[in-house]
Amino acid sequence: MRVVNTTTWNETRLEDAREMVREMFFHGYDSYMEHAYPHDELMPISCSGRDTLGGYALTLVDALDTLAVLGEWALFEEAIGLVSANSSFAIDSNVSVFETNIRIVGGLLSAHLLAEEHVRGYDGHLLTLARDVADRLLPAFSHSPLGIPIGTVNLDSGVPHNETPVVCTAAATTFTLEFGVLSALTGNDTYRNVSWRAVRELWNVRSARNLVGAYLDSSNGRWRVSSGGIGGGVDSFYEYLLKSAVLFGDAEMGRVWEQAHRAVMEYMYREPWYVDVHMNSGLTANAHYESLQAFWPGLLVLHGDVDGASTTMHAFHLLWRFFGFVPEAYSLERDRIVSGRGQYPLRPEMAESLYYLYRATRDPIWLDYGMEMIASLNKHARTRCGFAAVEDVVSKQLRDHMDSFFLSETCKYLFLLFDPANRFNSYPGYVFNTEGHPFPVSKLWAGGASRSSWGHCPQPTPPQAFFLVPLAEAEREADPTCAPEDRLAEEEREMPSPAEIHFHHSSVAPGGAPLLSISLESIQTAEALVEVVGVLPPRRSRAARVAQRRNERLGLVDAALKVLG
Repeated sequence: MRVVNTTTWNETRLEDAREMVREMFFHGYDSYMEHAYPHDELMPISCSGRDTLGGYALTLVDALDTLAVLGEWALFEEAIGLVSANSSFAIDSNVSVFETNIRIVGGLLSAHLLAEEHVRGYDGHLLTLARDVADRLLPAFSHSPLGIPIGTVNLDSGVPHNETPVVCTAAATTFTLEFGVLSALTGNDTYRNVSWRAVRELWNVRSARNLVGAYLDSSNGRWRVSSGGIGGGVDSFYEYLLKSAVLFGDAEMGRVWEQAHRAVMEYMYREPWYVDVHMNSGLTANAHYESLQAFWPGLLVLHGDVDGASTTMHAFHLLWRFFGFVPEAYSLERDRIVSGRGQYPLRPEMAESLYYLYRATRDPIWLDYGMEMIASLNKHARTRCGFAAVEDVVSKQLRDHMDSFFLSETCKYLFLLFDPANRFNSYPGYVFNTEGHPFPVSKLWAGGASRSSWGHCPQPTPPQAFFLVPLAEAEREADPTCAPEDRLAEEEREMPSPAEIHFHHSSVAPGGAPLLSISLESIQTAEALVEVVGVLPPRRSRAARVAQRRNERLGLVDAALKVLG
């Protein structure tokens, strides 16, 4: 895909864009504090609030570090005072273990680290709260004989009666960042050990092709849904492999990332899109774009594949440009929104990947795309009391709900996109959890994983500066049980590629109208000239894929240093 940008950006335009995002944040934040606090989330149409995840003032906790990113230190100090004085998690409430960890534990830890640096007289109470919440989540891990956490706990009494052991892959493995940081800050290895064990146990039941499914039974490790992709149900599994390798300098986590990433590119990638596949055969299960896939270009940037990230991001943006938002799911095969999945709940993943791409390339096209996001949100999702989820991206009908991640992620990434000099964009950088909470890259976290916890597999030396594991080290697999690729029978490994799926050309919009002929309303940015070259070419030969992987070995650490520093 080739994109020609014709827009000129200067500091004045960047400042104007930042101030637009700042105003959007405070339109949502002030409305939440006035109409919804101490409930979890804002209802921006009825100007009220409701408890959605636990009844613990979710949006305030989730938005703490965004105040810091915006440089609003007085309001940050005021907000952490409210949280410290009024938050208690000893409540009889069934909560999502996954969401409580990424939003509450992650938000409290990030705010604690910032408060230690910027708030005079801060007493460390946010860390006490984070530890208390994590302790209340631990029964989810101990309930499973494999240590794979179940999906729900009661914050007061532990695992609910008859709670299902079935959990999605992402919810089982998205703890290593938060629990690793918590162990480093408290000196208690329990958090780190249980989170690393969950990843190890799930990886142990991967297929011989290094693929995982979407749902498994945490009591016995059997897959209940054996197909998956990079979208919902699996997404942050991949994200936390790479980010844990970066933040903690954990070589073994980096090795697992390299194997998992390689499998994704071999079986799921249909340039520039990604499909879901059956984990055992590698054959296509469904060919949908999902809005939750939009984090992947940003992750590819961290991995060092900026070209691949750019190609996919341009394709994703075509959907945004046509609808004004991205729907939750779009059928690439049928060229239409998947039935019942036309919503856009103010998700941040598009802004997140734009942020990483601009940091890596300084190409102003990503700024233009960010401005289109800002324009769409203000034109269609803005209400008197905040921003509302879009129930239908075609009709632009709204739903009376503003997820906390709109403030913690969407606004944060948009602001950072237009603020290259922000402290959170400076060396040595920050690793953001899947809810957008930043943890500083620091020697404090080095060696965050228990090396022995991965069993007898050879242990590569952690890379200096704790970024990415060099592939030459990551591929050292003396024991065949550590290399599932070697467990494939030769005839299976050389099996023909599956039949090509023929999709509609992506330059044609639903109903037959050329996508690129759609004009942008109310967007004061220059038009980009976009040429899409092929959507789903035939899968390449095995030799070609091996050659590509060899080429990808070059410059991984340098690429990560460039992005994070």
